[in-house]
Amino acid sequence: MKCEKIVLADQLGEGCLVEGGRAASNRISLLPPTGKRAAIQIGTLDDHCQTNRIRKVDFLKVDIEGGEADFFSGGVKTLKKDRPIILFESEHTDPAYLERETLRGLGYNLYIFNREVLEVAGNATSPSGNIVAIPSD
Repeated sequence: MKCEKIVLADQLGEGCLVEGGRAASNRISLLPPTGKRAAIQIGTLDDHCQTNRIRKVDFLKVDIEGGEADFFSGGVKTLKKDRPIILFESEHTDPAYLERETLRGLGYNLYIFNREVLEVAGNATSPSGNIVAIPSD
């Protein structure tokens, strides 16, 4: 197993990890911010899989505090080719629903945990929480 310092989003480049008051408030910035920060490489899931010769992705666990939509956008080729099952956290805010739209557009069915039972994750009125995305094919 190998650990790498890389952010997977929807573009390639460099950025800064800006530390917040707690882990959930850390964020990535493309502009040099003030305060405590660390340089970080930004890549895409598609590029990472190709560069590292990853033949197939079977499962993804994604919990990146609001960056899920960018992550999925940067992995469209991999998601179309490999059709992994995905477990991700979806925040209950309007921009976070972009991740759901992206996955549905790629032919995924979305289910949300509700008291230890999986229910269909509906439209934008669905609650936030842990969602399982399963390819429809």
